[in-house]
Amino acid sequence: MARKSKYEPENDIPLARGYAMEGMTREEIAGKLGIHRNTLAEWEKRYSAFRDALKVGRERTDFAVEQALLKKALKGDTVACIFWLKNRRPKQWKDRPQEDTGATGRKVDDLIQAAQELAKGIVGVHD
Repeated sequence: MARKSKYEPENDIPLARGYAMEGMTREEIAGKLGIHRNTLAEWEKRYSAFRDALKVGRERTDFAVEQALLKKALKGDTVACIFWLKNRRPKQWKDRPQEDTGATGRKVDDLIQAAQELAKGIVGVHD
């Protein structure tokens, strides 16, 4: 891997943001920038604009994926419904609630039934 001699904000910030938006890991981003992953971590600590560029890049892509998943769930995709609910409302929808916490988890069959009922009520309304 080639070594960069110094941080160049006019080049490194937009590249870092773009790589983060592509879903690259920190190690992959460091490789693309031609630096070691420890240097990337140092730049994140030292340069707030660089740190913010990585954060914004990741957040934009995460938001787009969330919206795509939500759209699929609202159109009746049962798997998308299950994934959404298990991650957004884990206390109610996780597979195995822990008895000592008092969580009110639901069985997978109940989740599938609820997702199908939700889909019946929504399909046609948002199409």
